[in-house]
Amino acid sequence: MNPNFTHIIDMDIDDDEIKHRAEHMRMDPADGQVYSDWEIKERNKPKPIELDEDGNPKEEEEEEDENAPKKLDVASLVHRVEDTHDCIQRELINYNSEHKSMVQYF
Repeated sequence: MNPNFTHIIDMDIDDDEIKHRAEHMRMDPADGQVYSDWEIKERNKPKPIELDEDGNPKEEEEEEDENAPKKLDVASLVHRVEDTHDCIQRELINYNSEHKSMVQYF
């Protein structure tokens, strides 16, 4: 089998950055969706307070926006086995020793 690649993207990312990002991934067991640390924080930020023309906070209306991303219950999110330090370290060693050098051929 000889795949015909049209593009290859070589992303030069420090191993420590990869470890940091991967170790902070969490999964919602209810739907299998995986969230980064950044996305969890963004989704759970408090809604900005809107002010009226006098500068007073407006009364909040309980309006459900079905298109808005759902708030995440951080306590129910789980840490996947493949996102543990040891697993990530093994994957990086494998990539750096076996696959990284192949990029020069493409």
